[in-house]
Amino acid sequence: MFYKKGWIPLLRAFYDTNNFFLEQRYENAVLTQPEISEPDIERSEYSLQSDRLDLEETEALTRAYMAPIYSRLWALLEDEVEKQNIGVTTQDGGTALIDKEIVRYFDPERESGYHICLSICTVGSSPLMMRELDSRRVQPLEKHRYGAFLFSPIVVREASYRKYIGNLGLSDSMAEVTSRHEKIANEIVSRFDKGQGITKRWVRENLAPNMKVAEFQATWRMASGERPELSKSGPKGPREHL
Repeated sequence: MFYKKGWIPLLRAFYDTNNFFLEQRYENAVLTQPEISEPDIERSEYSLQSDRLDLEETEALTRAYMAPIYSRLWALLEDEVEKQNIGVTTQDGGTALIDKEIVRYFDPERESGYHICLSICTVGSSPLMMRELDSRRVQPLEKHRYGAFLFSPIVVREASYRKYIGNLGLSDSMAEVTSRHEKIANEIVSRFDKGQGITKRWVRENLAPNMKVAEFQATWRMASGERPELSKSGPKGPREHL
């Protein structure tokens, strides 16, 4: 998202790591789409139970796939925060260093720690914190826990980031894919802050006409990580400053 020269958003590291594992897993695989049949009007109890088992299996496979991604990112944060290579982008466009408490986690194979969620990468994005962010509690939460840094994007020094993706075997071209997503997400945020009416349909038609559905959802999530109001239902109006 937005960051000072010499720093890289942690969210880019998340997507680059994910891209790396996707490429490794599917490099030699041939993916086929099963034929879709007409849905049965009457479904047996056995069929419904089978669907539940399929869902549980899918969730288990997803956890197994994401675990090494999360563990590498937590290790990056844990190692680099001690070297003062982890910070947040401030409201004036600068960068402030963060304490190791912010990157503390429960389980290195899980997405969320005490203060951040790795698929959002902003201060206070952990589900533990987000549950408190309703209209009645957001202001005291800002004042007493994170101050002006609530929802600030977490960034990594560029040298640390380059070393990290180099160790993963990522190429510059793979990083460019994530950069394209960031540019579109930045445009979404910019239009939202200017009070320009914006919808997912408009963004898809005008900014990302050829983007796959999964990629578009990831890009929108990047933007909503900056402006949580974008994740709410209904028209997206100007940003409400608290």
